[in-house]
Amino acid sequence: MIMKNKFIQGGFIASMLLPAIVGYSVVGVNALETNQDAKCQIEAIEDGNVLYVQAKYLSDHGGIGSYQFGVSNGGGVNINQGGSFQTLGDEPQVLSQVVLSRGAKNYDANLHIIFENEVAECQTTFR
Repeated sequence: MIMKNKFIQGGFIASMLLPAIVGYSVVGVNALETNQDAKCQIEAIEDGNVLYVQAKYLSDHGGIGSYQFGVSNGGGVNINQGGSFQTLGDEPQVLSQVVLSRGAKNYDANLHIIFENEVAECQTTFR
């Protein structure tokens, strides 16, 4: 299985323009795909002193999958979430969201998805 970096292009431009209009900013977006059908994305949205970190999934078709999402900063923050999900496809689906306080330390986030026996993983670091 060959993995390559790829930004989700359609939603990426909208995710950069919408925050500027409503007063918050996107800190980081990272996506990694393993096949044409399965894509994952981690997005950190800044709103003042708060970060909203979202784990997202996009598929070209519907189906059932499972995910594991983790965010840590090497100190007091160590969040792990996971479960199953069902998607109809063609639209990004938020699998999980955590709310964090912006601080001096970097946060590491990772998302592991299994969708119809295919694996998609993405990771990012943000502050």
